[in-house]
Amino acid sequence: MADVVAAQGLVQVMRELLSSPQPLDTGWTGTFLEVARRGRTDPGFRDRWRAHAEALTAATEQRLARQAAAGTLRDDVPAPVLARYLELVLEGLVSQLAMGLPADHLERVLDVVEGSVRRR
Repeated sequence: MADVVAAQGLVQVMRELLSSPQPLDTGWTGTFLEVARRGRTDPGFRDRWRAHAEALTAATEQRLARQAAAGTLRDDVPAPVLARYLELVLEGLVSQLAMGLPADHLERVLDVVEGSVRRR
């Protein structure tokens, strides 16, 4: 996943979650849910997952830094704050999908999220 984030951004990962034909329990969403469950109940797993999560955060921050250097990223909020914002949106999207809530308008929501990190 860090490769997708580095190349295309975290919002693209979210778009792929929305468009995935796989059932929730076999795709990325199922993986996120299992990680959340095990992270709460298995301290050893939590420590191992932290390294993966840090790689994902680093990939997100590096992509945002490249966008900032290209002049396409908003400059009034530090890149690490924007990275955390995008991670929280991802977690919320996964929760919505896992609960089986309607996915209508979520593509447009992601358009808003993507636009919110761009320079205006």
